[in-house]
Amino acid sequence: MKHLARRKGRLVSYVTAVAVFGLLISACGTSTPSARVTGKSGSYVIGSTSDLSSFLAFEGTGLRNGINAYITHVNDHGGVNGHRINYIPLNDKSDPATGAANVTQLAAVDHASAMLGWGLSDVLVGALPELQRYHMPVIGQALVGNMVYPPRPGLVSAELIISSEARLIASFAEKKLVHTAHPSVALVTYDSSVDVHFRANLVSIAKAQGWNVVSNLVMSLSATSYSAQVNALV
Repeated sequence: MKHLARRKGRLVSYVTAVAVFGLLISACGTSTPSARVTGKSGSYVIGSTSDLSSFLAFEGTGLRNGINAYITHVNDHGGVNGHRINYIPLNDKSDPATGAANVTQLAAVDHASAMLGWGLSDVLVGALPELQRYHMPVIGQALVGNMVYPPRPGLVSAELIISSEARLIASFAEKKLVHTAHPSVALVTYDSSVDVHFRANLVSIAKAQGWNVVSNLVMSLSATSYSAQVNALV
């Protein structure tokens, strides 16, 4: 339930991302070497890669539509530095190899100046070598903790780093849900890259609090039903 709520929250958090995106493009237009005005129309090219057709398409299409709505608004109001923005959304189908290929396409062929999106951390992790190879600035969801701690140039998170949410969740549980000295708790997370750190933080905090971790259930993002796992947990 927490992760489903988080996914809905990501769309809201993207308001912050597009605000930062506007600052990034403005900066790119004046000082950043990677910014390029390309094409016959003399436009900035901005790309994204997200799941538009597979099991996370509900999230990827939302990200694409939100980015497109913002860029349309900017273009309708004069663009950036007098140039329009050409937005190229690509479909990675939640596949890391496809995501990496999309980065190459956007950087080497379409000459994009920055990328947005990244609904799935596994895709971002898989594409990171290509992003670094082309020095591609990124504003995205689902950045893994070690991508921003310590900071890396060009990587900007559009939301609270998910591994950091463990402390917030544990604090809420301690104040609102825990009514015994040594409670039993069950951890339920997904098998994505961001959840590796998130899960480890939860286990560490629970043990430090003296909580008995009775289950540490890891579920597949692509599963269509969790009934068996939930019933076993109960």
